[in-house]
Amino acid sequence: MHDVLRGAGFYHSLEAPVVVSGELIGTINFARASNDRPFSIKEIRTAGQAADQLGLAVQRALRFERSGKHSSLLEIVLDRLPLAIVVTDLDGRILYANQAAIPLLGLAAPHIAGFRPDAQRVAVSSQDEVTVKSIRLPTAALQPGGATLSLIYPRGGAELPLWDILSPREQQIADWVAQGLTTKQISERAVVSQNTVKQHLKRIFAKADVSNRAELVQRVWATRAGRP
Repeated sequence: MHDVLRGAGFYHSLEAPVVVSGELIGTINFARASNDRPFSIKEIRTAGQAADQLGLAVQRALRFERSGKHSSLLEIVLDRLPLAIVVTDLDGRILYANQAAIPLLGLAAPHIAGFRPDAQRVAVSSQDEVTVKSIRLPTAALQPGGATLSLIYPRGGAELPLWDILSPREQQIADWVAQGLTTKQISERAVVSQNTVKQHLKRIFAKADVSNRAELVQRVWATRAGRP
């Protein structure tokens, strides 16, 4: 390198390493003619800073490239899933829908509720021909201001994935109902009032599309039978 620089009429040279993720990928070079002054300590430090910034820029570019490849792979995977998945902003505008969701968007759109900053984290709407479970995502990484993930299930009696649309507490209470426990017994186990249990049951009945305990027990048993 030095022989090449001297052959080109340069005498003073400065070389700073470019490092990405701890690995040397190249150098950034500066040169001056023999009648120019040598590089000062300040200029050497500046060259080092320039090399550091170049390394960071290369690292960001590589990360962006990998992220794009991962996003493409993720989209391919989501399109292969039989479950309908939709991502919206907090006002309900669609940002992404996989292939399984596209035929259901017309039915599900009215049930994909907009989430405001002070809104609930999970919402379930079970009407017409679909059941929609919307979950406010915990980060704004996908969309400035936030985003919502919605899962769309075609209505189909026992085929509806019961546990997916019930909260953990509702799952627990539905399980106790399936075991034959009374409202009083459930309230004692859950350490809540009987009225609270009744309110939970009302929500469970609405989400599971049943009208009484017997139908709920059948749904729970059908769900268990369908589990791997």
